[in-house]
Amino acid sequence: MEEGAGRSGGLQGYCEVMHGERRAKAQLELSLATAINDNKKYFYKYIGSKRRVKEDLHPLLDAGGNLATKDEEKAEILNAFFASAFNSKGSCSPDTGSRKTGMGSRRKPPKSRGK
Repeated sequence: MEEGAGRSGGLQGYCEVMHGERRAKAQLELSLATAINDNKKYFYKYIGSKRRVKEDLHPLLDAGGNLATKDEEKAEILNAFFASAFNSKGSCSPDTGSRKTGMGSRRKPPKSRGK
């Protein structure tokens, strides 16, 4: 692949780059699978890297402006946000899947604070 491919090619260049990356990943995984008997350590290192959680959810601000850092607090904030989004007048009803009358209010998701 040429250097800079996809920079000036727009969508087509992007698709070519992504296709190349997928092909390279598939080739790597195939070579790992076929050489597992010769190099088990490398194979399990690769699998382990795919299983690890890479990033935590950033701290969130609740309705009162307080910073939530614990997972339980974040879960409550997100639950309250999504519950209110699905219970507002303009949202889809979970029971019927149809749209209710009115536009409802567009709510912003909870603010995230970087670590």
